[in-house]
Amino acid sequence: MANSVKIGRGLVVGKGLGALRWGGPVVFGGEAIYACPNVTRQLLVQGQDETPSTAGVFFGAMGLAAGYGLSRGQKALSAALGVVAGLVVRAVVGALQKSAHSEDGWKSWVVDYTDLPREVTGSSDWPLKKLDGSVIVVSRGDVNRIERKGGKLLVQTGGGTFRFALKLFGRSGAVQSVRQLGWQIC
Repeated sequence: MANSVKIGRGLVVGKGLGALRWGGPVVFGGEAIYACPNVTRQLLVQGQDETPSTAGVFFGAMGLAAGYGLSRGQKALSAALGVVAGLVVRAVVGALQKSAHSEDGWKSWVVDYTDLPREVTGSSDWPLKKLDGSVIVVSRGDVNRIERKGGKLLVQTGGGTFRFALKLFGRSGAVQSVRQLGWQIC
């Protein structure tokens, strides 16, 4: 039996529009969950994710695309409106995220990958190789409940609510492996 299993590559912290979203591998071990977001430690602890930047780029591009076939002045106006819409969306999403940070206890669980115990990362079945960056380590004792909701595992803790995306293929196998590690999934 494996000591750890990689279940997917996405994580969400919090609930609703103010939730923080990152890509990155999620590994369940025997004594903890290791979420490895693809973001710097500084941005992670500050509670910044990919949503506002993506929204700004999207609306700016929409403004440029809408200007196709227009005169030079109309193109400039269309692009400017797209940029303004992107900035507005970025500000609104950023404000919602700041107001949703009532569950910030998880921030104290952030460690550097290199600080993880060698017994964990040095195991022959550890699924991540040569990873650097930050890791959110959710110990078994901090987990109140795990529930499967479609393609995600909803993990409720005293420090916040996490949603971990399951891999596209082999979801049932991943859930079964997590159960074999001793985790109770409702």
